[in-house]
Amino acid sequence: MATAGTAIASVDGEEQRLHPGDALIVPRDKPFALANPSDEPFEATVAFPVGGQAITDNGPFTPPWAE
Repeated sequence: MATAGTAIASVDGEEQRLHPGDALIVPRDKPFALANPSDEPFEATVAFPVGGQAITDNGPFTPPWAE
């Protein structure tokens, strides 16, 4: 859930602007990107399963918070 600032999320090619109080659910196996279009920091609370993996151009990895 977005807690401060604004961001632009792209999920499977569809862009959505996020504001404080907004939540975003990213479906499995969908391309996802997050950008901050302003100078104000963007903050969010994120839920991710233990052992969950993200996939980048460099291959899959487990983010530190999911270990």
